[in-house]
Amino acid sequence: MNGRGLLIYHPLSFSFGGGFERIFLQLAPRLVKTGFEVTIIATDYTGMDDPRIPSSLVRSYLADRSVKYIELKSYPFLLGSPTRMPVIAPTARPILERAVKTCDVVYFDNAYALQDLAFIGLKFRYRKPVISGHHSVLFHHTLHDLYVNLVSRNVIRFFDAIHVLNSDDASVLSKWGAKNVHLIPLGVDTDRFTPSKSYGEGRTMKVALVGRLTEQKGIDKFLLALAIINSDPTARERTEFTVVGSGPLAPLVRAAALQHGNLRYVGPVDDDRLLEIYRDSDLIVMPSRQETMGIVALEAQACGLPVIAARASGLSDIIMPDVTGTILRRNEADELASAILFYLDLRFSDFARYVRMRTAARENVQRRFSLEQTTRSLSRMIMNVADSGFASDLT
Repeated sequence: MNGRGLLIYHPLSFSFGGGFERIFLQLAPRLVKTGFEVTIIATDYTGMDDPRIPSSLVRSYLADRSVKYIELKSYPFLLGSPTRMPVIAPTARPILERAVKTCDVVYFDNAYALQDLAFIGLKFRYRKPVISGHHSVLFHHTLHDLYVNLVSRNVIRFFDAIHVLNSDDASVLSKWGAKNVHLIPLGVDTDRFTPSKSYGEGRTMKVALVGRLTEQKGIDKFLLALAIINSDPTARERTEFTVVGSGPLAPLVRAAALQHGNLRYVGPVDDDRLLEIYRDSDLIVMPSRQETMGIVALEAQACGLPVIAARASGLSDIIMPDVTGTILRRNEADELASAILFYLDLRFSDFARYVRMRTAARENVQRRFSLEQTTRSLSRMIMNVADSGFASDLT
């Protein structure tokens, strides 16, 4: 090998098109430029959703940038309805084992139960350093939480490094005895995500919600807040709402769009269309019950948009209250509605202050959350682990 062999394992197909996939499609080629030979192994599982990025596009994009991409056959294993986890098919497991055997360092997305045990086994079998990356919320449903408390917290010390995205996770994992914890937030391409050059005062305020349409993302709270706002005829006439994404609660959004004339549901979109929506918006709302990072909040701020968000891990780290957006105290529908109405009043009564918030949002991401910063920090962490090599005694 000319450079260090880096294996990145992700339990979902990159066709899923979520935050991890979108960011690592950009990060992997940048890691190649820092001296790694990068192989990505994923499964063909898309979380029971339709693929958002064609698999052929993923493969060609990465191949053109010297990143090897392999998808393994998997099948979904029921882990407490409706949660399913991908299990690698027996015929595909030797592919993963060969990749671990021949690389210098492994980085895996520690998202599902049993994965940590599997990679600890691979670590000791092939004597390879392994980094555990935490891109999903630590706790999210009963059976998973039971596994985390009984197993994950007791084996976390066996990994050579831990990568977390927010300060809350860093604190929790350190208390569990994790060694070599690195808080490295994900970043966004600030050259791509840029503000519109033509926004003005206009007749209406355009509010967007972008994300997977699930209870975790607070879609129910958003729809209740919309109804509260629309109970005031003046507010209804001066606001336009757009929802972007897919997921199990999409039927609720479609029904609300039929009921409320100022709500538009556009479904899932590609990156170019998403950028257009950001640039056409005035405000982003994220009433999520849980978030590990909140890539949408970063993309939106990079485009100069204030963000209203819940007080959730990750979001609280990246939004500056009253400077680049608003952090909700209770994350209830009435509070969300009041916050949206605050920005409606601000936009039409103190446009200069609204513009200052847009400028501060953009500067916040440029200063703290650029993709270049993430690449440098991630590359340094991985290289240090690779140089240190296999560690068998992590007591």
